[in-house]
Amino acid sequence: MTLRSALCAIVLAACQGSAKPADLPPVPEGVAPPEAGRTSVLWIEVCSLRADRVGAYGNRWPISPNLDALAARGMRFEHVVPAGAWTRPSVASLRTGLFPRSVDIDRPRAEGESLKVDDSFVLSSEWLHDRGYRTIGLSANPNGNRYFGFDQGFDVWVDSGKLYTGWFEHREDVHDVTDRLLAEIDASPEGQPFLAHLLLSDAHHPYPRSAMLIPTDMPWMPADQNLYDRQVRKVDAGIARILRELDARGRRDLLVVVTSDHGEGFTDDHAQWHGAEMYNAQTWVPWIMAHPGLPGGVVVPGLVQTVDVLPTVLGLLGVDPGDYRFDGLDLHAAWTAPDSVQTRPFAVIQTAYDETLRTGLVDPTWRYLVQGEGPEAPRELYRWATDWQERQELSAQEPELVARFDALLATWKEAHPPRASGYLDEATVDEGTWKALQELGYLERN
Repeated sequence: MTLRSALCAIVLAACQGSAKPADLPPVPEGVAPPEAGRTSVLWIEVCSLRADRVGAYGNRWPISPNLDALAARGMRFEHVVPAGAWTRPSVASLRTGLFPRSVDIDRPRAEGESLKVDDSFVLSSEWLHDRGYRTIGLSANPNGNRYFGFDQGFDVWVDSGKLYTGWFEHREDVHDVTDRLLAEIDASPEGQPFLAHLLLSDAHHPYPRSAMLIPTDMPWMPADQNLYDRQVRKVDAGIARILRELDARGRRDLLVVVTSDHGEGFTDDHAQWHGAEMYNAQTWVPWIMAHPGLPGGVVVPGLVQTVDVLPTVLGLLGVDPGDYRFDGLDLHAAWTAPDSVQTRPFAVIQTAYDETLRTGLVDPTWRYLVQGEGPEAPRELYRWATDWQERQELSAQEPELVARFDALLATWKEAHPPRASGYLDEATVDEGTWKALQELGYLERN
């Protein structure tokens, strides 16, 4: 063992020894498996949360004790790829069970054109509102606001309200969102199940200077990672608070869903931040579910995508979608028989964040990226399974793989044409939302 390795081991042991334990409420006893009309749903999307920053997914630093405990109580999917590389298309996919291409919400646009979720799509809120649920939607990210079609089917909808100024110093955090959620729960009729959609932006850059005040047991690391990990710890503690407060209110028949819209790249990754990039740092996210009436410690191997979340939630609740055709897979049977479900042979992710349509294909070994459209667009190929940071580009050495992946993508695109297009009247969007998008770095994607 080298001196550096020994020092790292000592620091890790010290950090683990002083790690704050999980602070979740006790697991309720005697709760039946989930059922629509009885079981409430807490659906949390943590913007920019990388899977490898969560202990249940292998992070050695103790910054997510509550998410780790939640995974131990329920089920987590091991390899989850988002359907989009930035918030708006990815959230649209999560809540419709369709790829962004199907929703036609992320493509190169004509001048002055803005895209939203068309009213013809059925969102998660609408599936459950029609079955007697009180539906509550709270967004702390302006790309998840009502202007982009995300308020469909909600009894209560609250846009991100505070301006993103001074390094996000005044943004809404997990505790602001929690306070509003609990007020709405307290105002709900007794006995009525609820669906609460929370879009949290604490882990989204730029990070607030106040993050330096969050206690941490981690060693020194580059500033962007240090602030990010402190924000992840804050979100983790905030989620625990939500669950304790709901438990205190007797809301124990609760299906909890925690996932993310995309990851985040740091200074030592292949590419920094997110949006136009589709490398490992940006496209491996967590997906954790828990319910007291179902077993814990379940890990589902294989490749899945966030487009699978909605069909799986509906499957757990026993909601029959009838003739409605999702792009996502219903994987709910994995909770009691993890090896019984067929996961994906490959995942596809697209982004037109910078007005160039980029497409990625990920299988259990390879990542293939097409940086544009047409045969002349640059191609990149990485053996991500053994080259996590994807430093060695192999497209020139593997022409047969490139041809095979091109053929797979052509078939996939043909199978997923746009179903409908929603257009946003930019004049209806308030100045605060535009300013918030600018502070987030999304001004190019109004």
